[in-house]
Amino acid sequence: MTRQPEPDRGFALAELLVAMALIAVAVAGLAALIVLAVRVAAGAHEQTRATILAAQKLEQLRVETAGTVPGAAGSLATSVPGYVDWLDRDGQPAAGPSAVYVRRWAVGPVSGVPDVGLLQVLVSSVIRDRSAASPRVRQANEALLVTFNGRR
Repeated sequence: MTRQPEPDRGFALAELLVAMALIAVAVAGLAALIVLAVRVAAGAHEQTRATILAAQKLEQLRVETAGTVPGAAGSLATSVPGYVDWLDRDGQPAAGPSAVYVRRWAVGPVSGVPDVGLLQVLVSSVIRDRSAASPRVRQANEALLVTFNGRR
């Protein structure tokens, strides 16, 4: 009785290299997806923070300007004194290099409607604000909130 040789067990080197290459491609794709997810989350955080800062100022303006309609032409596009402030990462007043956000607002009348004002607040990061083209165009991750205000 003769013994039959056992078939080889295990993987050949070529099979192992192919499997490793497939795993490397999958891991590289997953890493790129993770980087993209982190960027999107950071952008969403910046957008949310800008919206919160704009909403805070809008509420303050609604209280301060009730029944009055002061004007500030062009204050959303440029820094008009009295219609701009710079904020740090926590939303506190800041100046110079510690400023992260610039918040501008405009208060103006609504044509044809007496005692009603149009309130607008634009919040953007200081870096994006400096890179904005002239005339100013809204950029990604900026918040622009608009509402009406007047006597009841």
